[in-house]
Amino acid sequence: MRDNAQTMAALTQARAAKAKTMAAVEDLTTYAEITKAHAEGLQKFVPVFAALYASMSDAQKAQADALFRGHQRSSTAAKKKVEAPPST
Repeated sequence: MRDNAQTMAALTQARAAKAKTMAAVEDLTTYAEITKAHAEGLQKFVPVFAALYASMSDAQKAQADALFRGHQRSSTAAKKKVEAPPST
């Protein structure tokens, strides 16, 4: 997780440092690099988390499940706010 966080931080900081001067293609390229690093980090994390999850008690699993479901709801709620038509 620390390695993933360091990679993501470095890519994000590099992108932010040149955000005002990037051409559209460079903007998309740097975003793709961040997205790829995020996906690669998840590919490394999932098997390790799966092993941890398997060792948890039922109560801990339920708490982890609720935490991850809550993240999904937060993302969905945020999207609905963005997609909601303006009030008249």
